[in-house]
Order: sequence, then C-alpha cells, then structure tokens
Amino acid sequence: MVIGKKIIVYLSMKNFFLILFFTLISSAAFSQSKDSLCREFKKDTFYVKIASYMDLHKGDTLADIGAEYGYTIVRIAHYSPGVIFYEEDIKSRFTNRIMFKSTIKKACANVDLNSFRYFKGNSKNTKFPDHFFKKIFIGISVHEFEFKEEMMMDMKRILRNDGSLYIMECFFIKPGLKEKNCIRPYMLEPEFDALMDQSGFKMVRKINLFEGVVESAENNYKTFFYEFKLK
Repeated sequence: MVIGKKIIVYLSMKNFFLILFFTLISSAAFSQSKDSLCREFKKDTFYVKIASYMDLHKGDTLADIGAEYGYTIVRIAHYSPGVIFYEEDIKSRFTNRIMFKSTIKKACANVDLNSFRYFKGNSKNTKFPDHFFKKIFIGISVHEFEFKEEMMMDMKRILRNDGSLYIMECFFIKPGLKEKNCIRPYMLEPEFDALMDQSGFKMVRKINLFEGVVESAENNYKTFFYEFKLK
C-alpha cells in the first residue's frame, strides 16, 4: 500500500514537471513569435507612408469611417501621436474600447487608447454634424458599403469645404471577386471613379501603394490611396 502511494506521488510529480516544461516551452515560443511580429511591424514602412500622405499632426482630428476593430487605423495611429480619431462603424460590437485595446496589443503599437472616440452610424448615415471634419479616412471599406451613393453623399455632408477625403481601396481586374471575410465584392476602378464623380468629389491625388510589386498573380489586384476634395 505504501509502495503504491509512493508510485502515485512519483507519477503525479512527473506529470507536474512535464506540464510545467511544455508550458514554459510554449510560452517561450509564443513570446518569440510575438517579438518577431513586433519587429516586422516596426520595420514596415507601409503605415508610415499612409500617415504621411494624410499629413497628420498633433492636435489633428481624423474621422475613420467603417473602422471595424481598428486594424488599419491603430497602425496609422502608432505613427501619429497626439491625433484624435473618431471611429465610426455600423457594428458597435467591433468598434469599441475593448476591441481596440486588443488590436493595439496584437499590433505591438505604441498608441494611447484614449486617442479614440467611438460612434455608431447606420448603412446610409454616419450621424456626424454637417461640415465637421477637415480630414476623413476610409480604409478598404467603400466596397463594403451597402448604400454607396448615400454614404458618399454623407461624406460630402460632414466634410469641411477646405477638407480632404482620403480613401484606401483595393481593385480587382475581374468583377465579382471578394475576400472570404467580406460581405460584398470589390469594385472595379471605373465603378469607383464614377461613384466619386457623381457624389461631387474631384480626385487630387492617386498613389499606387504597391507600385512595382506583384501583389497577387492569381487575383491580379491593385491597392490605391486617394485624396479627394469637394468640387
């Protein structure tokens, strides 16, 4: 009986140390993976460019339309200290303080969580006051708008007369293609151009964000950054 108890204790101790060993190994691997992701983000100049294109400075206010959980804007905010971000989406379960805190952590971004304000609009209207923003950003979300014409007219309504509407959007050559997490397919460039023209915007700048890079040989798409002014 005594021998049996000793064997049980021995096996329990052995299992404990095995669990502890694998826990430490897993933790170290996760830490190395996270550190690697952090280093890659810090080396990535993509979001530095986006922030510079919008000429963001301390004290500026930027409306981020279709923000979701802040994947893009958190990375832009990392390079834009002192800017206040108005985060708008129709899904408040995504666009909130808890989700943004998680995004900041995952992105390894040095961002003040208090820089973000959260607002819920609807599929046709952001509910912001008229002529409220000098700078508005829409990051790869225009194709997801259910009512594109109405939303673009709302951008015109909330933008100041001297303001800029910045849009980052992807375009495929083949119609009807979409990402697996998207509800709606990407627009074609001519469709987007017509939408902006009919909504009362004139393009003043267009930048191919991956010029000279083969983004996707299979899908053949391009990503552009635009600046628009009111006509």
